Amino acid sequence: MLFFDEPVALARLLLQTLPVQNHDVSASIAHQPEGFQGRVALEMAQQLLRHKQAVGLLAVLDTVAPTFEPIAVGEGWEDAHWLAKIAREIEEFFGIRLDLTVDDFLPLALDEQLTLVVERMQRAGAWAPGADRHQFRGYLQVYKANSQAAYAHYETYGRVPIALFKALESDPDIDVTPTGRVELTAQRAWGWERFALDPVNVFDVPGAHLSMLTPPHAPVLARAIDEALAAAEGPSRSFETGSSE
Repeated sequence: MLFFDEPVALARLLLQTLPVQNHDVSASIAHQPEGFQGRVALEMAQQLLRHKQAVGLLAVLDTVAPTFEPIAVGEGWEDAHWLAKIAREIEEFFGIRLDLTVDDFLPLALDEQLTLVVERMQRAGAWAPGADRHQFRGYLQVYKANSQAAYAHYETYGRVPIALFKALESDPDIDVTPTGRVELTAQRAWGWERFALDPVNVFDVPGAHLSMLTPPHAPVLARAIDEALAAAEGPSRSFETGSSE
């Protein structure tokens, strides 16, 4: 398993592109099955607070709070297993059929596996013009690393307003909660309260983790986000610093 702080490095890189001086960044959006973007969004909030910038809202889309230990995801998996999982997520998000399973990938070398996914995506009209399998290889490696990453541990964290949007449905092929996070899912706020300035504003949204972003569920999610943003508006508050324990 891996333990590294890419979320911290990426957050710093992203913030370099933002006009953070004298600027109120109103919201960061976090969404990814294994929570990588959740970690990045949280770290962006922390970086902003350390630069004395306001964070209006950390909006989390169906993602469990970061943990401080490596997560056991895909132990013993080969690239074929990871690609089968990625293919299933592509199907769900784009509403297409790739009809690929682990058994389709296992007999092939990695280059052939990647070519197979790209060809199926091209056939379904979901592959961006000009992209090639080398770009997909990079995505595979990042996906694997991110799925097993842990969040960097600080002694204290700046607390920010947080809204959590939880999908009401679950796709057993995609929405698999790692063992290390099962206990958090039993909590209403999925562990985000440790980073929250106020009680976490939790919204239940129709759809599964990926389909909540697509019709017919996307308008419902949009209205929920609007409600969360409206609730977060108000007089500026100084952030609080709390223990991560």
